[in-house]
Amino acid sequence: MEAANLSVKITGDASELMREIGRANAALRNLRDSAFSMSAYSYGVKNDLFKAKRNSFVSYTKSANVPIDEQISWWENTMAEFSYDYDVIKACSEQIFKLTRSLIGDIQNESKTYIDERTYLNDWQSYGDNAISAFDRIKSKNREFLNYGFITYSEYVDNVENAGSLLYNGRIKQSKKWLEHEEKYNGLSADDYIAGLNRMAEYSKEYYNRGLISWREYSDGIGEINDMLADKVKEKNKEIYSSWQTDADMWQNMRQTYGDWDKYGDSEEQFYKRKIERIKNFYAQGIISFDDFDIDTKNASMSLYKTQSKSIDNMLLTQYQAIKDLKSQFDTEKTNLKNSWAVADRKEDIGEVSGLLGIYKYAVTTRGQERYKELQERLKKLQREEQLYELETKNNAIIKSLEEEYRYAEANKGVLLDNLRSSSIDVSSWTRALNDNVAISTANIGNTLNAILRAIGDKEINVYNDNSNKNTINLSNGMQVMFSGRYLYYGM
Repeated sequence: MEAANLSVKITGDASELMREIGRANAALRNLRDSAFSMSAYSYGVKNDLFKAKRNSFVSYTKSANVPIDEQISWWENTMAEFSYDYDVIKACSEQIFKLTRSLIGDIQNESKTYIDERTYLNDWQSYGDNAISAFDRIKSKNREFLNYGFITYSEYVDNVENAGSLLYNGRIKQSKKWLEHEEKYNGLSADDYIAGLNRMAEYSKEYYNRGLISWREYSDGIGEINDMLADKVKEKNKEIYSSWQTDADMWQNMRQTYGDWDKYGDSEEQFYKRKIERIKNFYAQGIISFDDFDIDTKNASMSLYKTQSKSIDNMLLTQYQAIKDLKSQFDTEKTNLKNSWAVADRKEDIGEVSGLLGIYKYAVTTRGQERYKELQERLKKLQREEQLYELETKNNAIIKSLEEEYRYAEANKGVLLDNLRSSSIDVSSWTRALNDNVAISTANIGNTLNAILRAIGDKEINVYNDNSNKNTINLSNGMQVMFSGRYLYYGM
């Protein structure tokens, strides 16, 4: 009887091996039964010959690598040769059983190596195989080993459980490795990472339903996957909330910097109201915790309160300034009226004094001459008062013009800055020239500032540099402004 070849492994068909082992086991039982029925006189006949033959073969196996199937075949033939001797049958049976278990152990090791490699390399498809099919084959073969009596039930259970655990834990390890690699080097998104964890949960359940893993292994495995899912969802939600906060802060910072809320149909008050509602939605969707919700809504609510309070303060300040301006207007009107009276009275006095001077000019009496001198002093005083009034009127007109330009610049600051933002104009050079200039008159500064501001507002300005380190600004009104260092010049 020839034993099955050892090359039949987990990847092939071991049914023939099982049948050979089964036939050998049946033959052993028949030979043992025959030996018990022999007469006593045949007991031990040719025992010395068996011992010599056995010792020779054992020595041979120690000096050469004899395949197990060849060894089994030798012991089967020897048992058949000495079939009349119970001791020989017993000795041969023990060796065949021992070698068969060793053969089964090799098959188990080959199976373990195969599934370990396939799981590590994740190349099941290259072999036209899959983990569950491999497990089913291992389970089936171990059932046959159990049925033939070559392994115990405890060994059967251990072999099957170990194979299932090896397949499951190997795949879990491979899945984790893949997810970590893809996330670190290929930018795997949080959603795709979560999808991968869900696939791990799915095949964990399948492995449990197909008997690859026990309930304890499944419970531990799915528990770890759920923890990873919770951590990843938490990380994803943190990224979502953090990204929204960054965008919101940037929007607020830009609008505050450029002062263009109205341009976008927005306001700081509306911004904070939207922010509070969005935070509430994030909490309702489970994206943020209650602590984050509580702290951030409180901070946004306080910012909203400050903004609304500032708006009310500005409204009250505007009202106060309007009242102040109105009072100033009334005072100006009153002053102007008094000044007009004074001017009229002074002109009348000048006329009267001039007439009297004509009368007393040729006076010969002492009193007449004194009167003439008094009238001259009075006329000089009136004329000086008139000159002072004219100077004040002229200076007040200049100040009023500058104040109007300031109010214009203040009111249109946002528009001016917005235009400057989209141009290559270096406004800091102009401001330095205007602030440091001591070479031109105040009135000319006002006229130049007026022209520059209006040119910026209309974007009708041209700046060029000659080779003398002097920058020249051509304005749309024909005026030309040139500045070098701290001095500013203008001309037409």
